[in-house]
Amino acid sequence: MKRKLLISGILLFVSATILAFANRKTIMQVLQHQQVTVPVVSAPTSPPSKYDPALLVKLNEVINTFAGQRHAFTLAGVVNLINNADTSEKMDHVQFVLSKNDNNFYYRMGKMEAIGENGIYLNINPDTKKVFIAEKKQINTVSVINMDQLKQVLETEDYQLTGKVNGSLETISLINENHYTCKEYTVTFDTLTKKLTNIFYRMAYVREPMNKAKEKLITIALTQCDTTGSLNKYKNKADIIDAQGKLLGKYERYQLIHL
Repeated sequence: MKRKLLISGILLFVSATILAFANRKTIMQVLQHQQVTVPVVSAPTSPPSKYDPALLVKLNEVINTFAGQRHAFTLAGVVNLINNADTSEKMDHVQFVLSKNDNNFYYRMGKMEAIGENGIYLNINPDTKKVFIAEKKQINTVSVINMDQLKQVLETEDYQLTGKVNGSLETISLINENHYTCKEYTVTFDTLTKKLTNIFYRMAYVREPMNKAKEKLITIALTQCDTTGSLNKYKNKADIIDAQGKLLGKYERYQLIHL
């Protein structure tokens, strides 16, 4: 019986949110889960790891600094992705911005843009000259968790917890080489504000989870991590399409696709 991947649901929320629309093979599918057979990997027989209480407190603060602000936030930076099992899946210093305010949001990954506004979702692809329109996709965040929940998550997933300080920055890593999805998750944050500056995670190849040569490496460098969402700074629905559903300006040359 598969263990619940609790760590994926709680500790990968930032990177999952940032990358949710970045799947080039299925642009409109958010957080795709392929149906595959996962080999059974035996859990370590050693007792649950004992975690440094101070590190647990800091990690909990970092998570809840972001997760607790569910109504508004802005993230911006660059993403690098290397998939050693599929070299066609690669992102090299791709810039992104994701800003959310209540039920509306603006997202840009490279050239691709997405807008969620007043119940409408727009996906603009300048490479294919297409605009997809549909009911709005939701940008979900994570509920605030307490210390007991965090400790239970780490113990359930058998992660080792380590930390180090370098000047005003601190790095906390969760590592489990026997995990069949996420083998490492590392966050770096400002020790004063608890704002994230870097995220790194190392994912197993689902068909060969113990094969290090096929792991996926994702690095996210954040240049902005705020609990505010000023959508007036970005493109909005009225810049793309009018009330009658007609594309505007340069987008008149695009193909409009209703989903």
